[in-house]
Amino acid sequence: MPLALPLLLLLGAFADPFVGAAAAQEGGEPVPGLVELTTASVKPSKGGWELSFVGTGAKLPKGTVLKWSLQWRMQSLREFTTTLGGNKKIRETIPFEDLQGYAADIFLRLEIDYLAQPREVKEAMDKDPETFLMEQNPWTIRFWDQRFSLGTEAQMEKQKEEARKFFLDTLKGALAAEKKFSQKSTAAESGSDFQKGGAFDSKAWQRFVEKDVRDPLRALQKSLRDKGGHLMLLTESRDLGYLTEIVNAIALRSYERSRTLYEKLGIIPDSADFSPKEIDVNCSSSKSSYLQKRTQQLCRSQKIDMNELR
Repeated sequence: MPLALPLLLLLGAFADPFVGAAAAQEGGEPVPGLVELTTASVKPSKGGWELSFVGTGAKLPKGTVLKWSLQWRMQSLREFTTTLGGNKKIRETIPFEDLQGYAADIFLRLEIDYLAQPREVKEAMDKDPETFLMEQNPWTIRFWDQRFSLGTEAQMEKQKEEARKFFLDTLKGALAAEKKFSQKSTAAESGSDFQKGGAFDSKAWQRFVEKDVRDPLRALQKSLRDKGGHLMLLTESRDLGYLTEIVNAIALRSYERSRTLYEKLGIIPDSADFSPKEIDVNCSSSKSSYLQKRTQQLCRSQKIDMNELR
């Protein structure tokens, strides 16, 4: 079965390292003809994609376990295994019904691990040490010349527009929560809001922060997680990293700034401000300067005018 798509939030833009190599092998010289693919293609299927590929593994023993990875740049989209039959032919059709979106330059990566092979395959490999060099195990081949696209150029352009809208809407939502906190915190400090009997109403303040600031941020974080497996965001992974940092930093600031408010009022901070619940506060920094920097980087990359955030 295909494995779940890992989410690498801070993946940057990589140059294509395999251009000009039909089947490059990691860690040493390629083993010529170990596995050859003649075709690899995809077509839409049940809301996702269906992969078909044909090739041969003439130099491999019958029963060899082949571990495949569907790749975009250096990132694995899905992984699956097949077993080589007695005729040494490779002809596979693999459905990926949960793989959503579009991307160019998708290719197959193959790993053959001696340690993962059944006993009879190991014995056959042991008899041919010149082909199966143990110091190069696992034998890994990338089939860059058989790369293909998921979708058309028009679909990818439309997806890019949808990604920009997602980034803009999410960023606006996060900054709105930050602004609302700032406004209400100022009112609480001045004594114009969150008062009960002439004193600061801690319970009312905590209800506000949870309902009007943290709950919207939790919803944004859930949306980021739900969209994380979609190719729309995978191809924008650097900006996804920026956006995640922004949302998480604002979430962390809601705890830090709430404690600061209590201290300014000369009272002991509420215990709830020390224990984030069901919210991600992992970020590199919660300083306003860092938040501004990441916002500017995201807007510059996605071509978002700062006026659109108002």
